[in-house]
Amino acid sequence: MDFWLLRLRNGELSRGKPPFRVSRLRCAKCGAEVAWEEASYIRISDGRVVAYCRACLTEDLKAVGLRIV
Repeated sequence: MDFWLLRLRNGELSRGKPPFRVSRLRCAKCGAEVAWEEASYIRISDGRVVAYCRACLTEDLKAVGLRIV
């Protein structure tokens, strides 16, 4: 994995340096278009970008008993 970023309410965690940045991303779950700065989760690996919007990340975390704090 080249890069990942997770945004929470009080900050963000990331690993690596993004090899590239695109202005708009599409949520892998619902298909909504979000700006790089608005995505709650971004992973870039082997040139493939996976992103999740805040609503979908929150829904997936709730499904496994977690929540964004």
